[in-house]
Amino acid sequence: MDIGVAGLFRVVNLYRVLLFQGFSAAVVWSVGLAILSENFEGDAIGQAMGYASLSMTFGLFAGPSLGGILYEHAGYHSVFILAYGLIAVDVVLRLAMVERGSGGNCVGRAHQPAPDGTTRRSESSPLLRPQLATSDNQPLPDEERYNHNTPSVHEGLSQESNSLVRRPALTQPRILTAFWACFAQNMILCTFDSVLPLFLKQSLHWRISAIALMFLSISLPSLAAPAVGYVSDKFGARILAALGFLLATPVLISLRFVRENKPGQVALLVSLFVLLGFSLNVVMTSMMAEVTYALSEANGESSGRNEQAPLAQAYGLMNIAFAVGTFVGPLWGGLIITKFGWTYLTLSLGLLSIVSSAPIFFFS
Repeated sequence: MDIGVAGLFRVVNLYRVLLFQGFSAAVVWSVGLAILSENFEGDAIGQAMGYASLSMTFGLFAGPSLGGILYEHAGYHSVFILAYGLIAVDVVLRLAMVERGSGGNCVGRAHQPAPDGTTRRSESSPLLRPQLATSDNQPLPDEERYNHNTPSVHEGLSQESNSLVRRPALTQPRILTAFWACFAQNMILCTFDSVLPLFLKQSLHWRISAIALMFLSISLPSLAAPAVGYVSDKFGARILAALGFLLATPVLISLRFVRENKPGQVALLVSLFVLLGFSLNVVMTSMMAEVTYALSEANGESSGRNEQAPLAQAYGLMNIAFAVGTFVGPLWGGLIITKFGWTYLTLSLGLLSIVSSAPIFFFS
């Protein structure tokens, strides 16, 4: 009885820890991508998102690889030592980060005080100020007219926050298509997170360290993400994302040919996962930039600065799409491979990939 209670307590505690881990990841994801979008010009958003995609994809798949190697050769606690070290580095980098202050995207940026105490107008200030009069029909002094027409910081923040809540841009088909693409892309990746280790161990009889190294073949193509983002800035995200899904379709279906632990089939498996990692990374990088492009156009800001765009809300919803893909992918993979086998699993993922390319062509 005591053993059962202790085991239940450990399981509950594990779920509690994972809950906090997921919450912290959601915050970092949403706010981090919003900060990137606000600090890069419109023609550099894709490249910036490429670096973000590189780091996230590499971390997603380098984690299981390094964790598996450490667990096999150094024991259980060595995995957590690595995690604590990464958290320490993360805290130091956050403290060293310089945020955009009052000179950045904030209310009242149009009129800034000069060193001598007078009001200095920026390029966004109106050239002509309306003439206001006092009770005796005398014009107000210049600075009083300015103070009378300039809303307070609190009023501006309140108006902006209310407008963001009511903003319909997040429900446009272009934005929803980007969310669906993110869901499908992450569902495919997370399906292999749960299924691939079991397949390699049961069918090919691989060791844990060899299985961990296989995940690197998916993450290494993320090194091309900045280049993909650059191309996305030049030619648009729609074509790249659709081509990424179309390229992933035959790759996923071809995984059915890997059945035995032979050198030729192992080489085929590694090659297919490299192509799969590249194609899905193209989708991820393009769609991360597509959200910023779409919000920029929806808010009428061709410059891409997105000072009024609900970027944090958009990337928060995108994080939900990724989270749903993370949840559905392992469930789908476990269900299909248990009932029908590896062949039908790869076929189903290939069909999901080609179906996901269609809305990108029509709505992006």
